[in-house]
Amino acid sequence: MRGLITDLALSDELAAWAAARIPHVGDAGFGPCWAVGVPVRGKLAAVVVFHDYQPGAGTVQLSMAADDARWIGREVVGRILGLAFAKPWASGAIRKVWVAIPSTAERVVALNVALGLKTEAKLRHHYAPKVHAVICSIMATEWLARYGKGNGHG
Repeated sequence: MRGLITDLALSDELAAWAAARIPHVGDAGFGPCWAVGVPVRGKLAAVVVFHDYQPGAGTVQLSMAADDARWIGREVVGRILGLAFAKPWASGAIRKVWVAIPSTAERVVALNVALGLKTEAKLRHHYAPKVHAVICSIMATEWLARYGKGNGHG
């Protein structure tokens, strides 16, 4: 089982690494966030950033960046989503995790759907003219049904 880098002391550095690889984030950064690194063969391969936490709604956005496609798999994604749903947030529990993906990244949208996220909206011309944001999400109950049983959860 691959280890994840979850140390809060490394969060800012990991988030900056991800922001530099996501064109629509860049120097603006994520604001208040928590970042998790995914190493592959001893090198940082990907970072997942938890941001835009809305305690009243019980939602958090995830943004992901990678230098190595070997990081992603059902087991790693299940564990990362589990961190979102199990993390002791300041107030209340997370009931929904969502992502915003540029419509030009069709393979990324398809991958998120294959991993259990549902496509729920499209924000027209969100990133640029003719580049829409595809919103995908997964509810805590959906994560538990797909990933939680047998993985030490539920």
